Amino acid sequence: MSTDRATGAGIVVVALGNRLRGDDAIGAAVLERLAPRAPPTVRLDASAGDPLSLLGAFEDSRALFVVDAVRSGAAAGSVRRLDLAACAPPPALARASSHGPGLAAAIALGRQLGTLPPVLVCYAVEAARFEHGAPLSPQVAAAVEPVVERLLAEIAALAAAVPDALSAGGARRAG
Repeated sequence: MSTDRATGAGIVVVALGNRLRGDDAIGAAVLERLAPRAPPTVRLDASAGDPLSLLGAFEDSRALFVVDAVRSGAAAGSVRRLDLAACAPPPALARASSHGPGLAAAIALGRQLGTLPPVLVCYAVEAARFEHGAPLSPQVAAAVEPVVERLLAEIAALAAAVPDALSAGGARRAG
């Protein structure tokens, strides 16, 4: 899912994961609920699992929010907000996914290339299951709305602090 919203957006929300693999669909579920409520200049993108696809989003945004399912041993459905611009990703994000290099590898490459946006946040939702064809577990389904609310609050705070953050003209460009 990539919406017809702004390109070169100041704020981008990316959902990592596969909507056909149980709790891996948390990001897609969040985007579906976020789409009608987010400002139209916020770009919403879904990635089927290739975190390296984030490299373009790094260059195109002032603020990038990632929603992903993780397995770290925490309670299923628990949500962690990780400031990835300020520190290295935790081990739960450092491992490679079944689709190739993990989110941590994409962030490391973006850091080496100097393309990370000033704001890079991951909402990591603890998954219970990844079986093909399974729906979201009840615990992860219950986390969707709280993640949407937190994203909306962060978007509003960024818009208040940096008035051009929501405009396409406010986007950082590679150059």
